[in-house]
Amino acid sequence: MLRSANSVSEAQKLIRSLIGMPVTNDKLGSTAMLYNGSVKKMGSNVATQKSISPELHAKAVANVDILYKNAMFETTHPDRKGRPEITQVHRIGSLMPYEKSDLYVPVMITVLEYKDGIKNHINEKLVDNIYSVEVIKVSEENEVRRTPTDGFLEENPHVPIADFIKKLQNILATANQNAYKLP
Repeated sequence: MLRSANSVSEAQKLIRSLIGMPVTNDKLGSTAMLYNGSVKKMGSNVATQKSISPELHAKAVANVDILYKNAMFETTHPDRKGRPEITQVHRIGSLMPYEKSDLYVPVMITVLEYKDGIKNHINEKLVDNIYSVEVIKVSEENEVRRTPTDGFLEENPHVPIADFIKKLQNILATANQNAYKLP
């Protein structure tokens, strides 16, 4: 059963108790956890505006651990921001039931993978960071979105986010054909 939150700030309060607790996704073979900074980031206006709606963003934030644990696939790419402690960025695809429509909505979770040996201020090894969550719109427009990688656009660039969107579209279409029924 998913948690409910009437606002993003309420969702943040719900997940604060999860900070520092590892969450494992057996299908992907990965473990990550929430950090205080990530919970704060998920509640920002910028993060909220990236989601389809504030209502759905609040629900995704409130359930980010469950969405991560049940995610179905990932797309990985190098850290384009060049942060020295990050080895790569994982875009994790999940679906979240939306009771008002009896359908699923697509969710993208961003996980930052730390380089081996990176430690925090009290000398503990860092676990990969569940950095952000967005309820995204998947459309043909998003699928062909291009992002410059090295300051120039190649004729046929490989764009990881386009691959991600396409995979999520396929999973969403199948899931919504067999739309879940609330008890």
